[in-house]
Amino acid sequence: TTVCNTQTTPVVLSDLLTGASGGGTWTLTGGTANPGAFNPATGQFNPNGHPPATLTFTYTLTGTTPCPNATTTVTVTVTAAPNAGTSGTLDVCNTTTVPILLSDIITGEDATGTWALTSGVAVPGSFNAISGTFNPDGHPSATLVFTYTVPAAGACAASTSTATVNVFAAALAGT
Repeated sequence: TTVCNTQTTPVVLSDLLTGASGGGTWTLTGGTANPGAFNPATGQFNPNGHPPATLTFTYTLTGTTPCPNATTTVTVTVTAAPNAGTSGTLDVCNTTTVPILLSDIITGEDATGTWALTSGVAVPGSFNAISGTFNPDGHPSATLVFTYTVPAAGACAASTSTATVNVFAAALAGT
């Protein structure tokens, strides 16, 4: 089974089995689990905060002599949650001629996301979703919200953050 490393509900390993008798023991036989993430007494694995990994757990039932022990394994794959970073805000004058890299407004994001204008109206040509830039030069006063989305991965949901740009009109002293 595949789980996200933000899942707070432990994986009950016996739920991954069909037709197994109770009373067996669980051991981690492949991969490395964070200290405390695997509880062999309860047969539970907590993926919350765990780094990406593929873990193999073995369930063993002690056989009655002369029968051998019975074993089976389950695999739990932990995937890292996408991270769109922390949202941010930038105030800018409409006389700024250098395009703004929107990723400079948010922090800590994965590089695999995409940009979209989700609030406000940008002057045609001022926003480039592919390069993730906005050019405020000559733009009227506005509050624009650009959303950065990192797509879902494995069992993890997509992640979003926003870069809010407040464009202010320059004062005109006249001629």
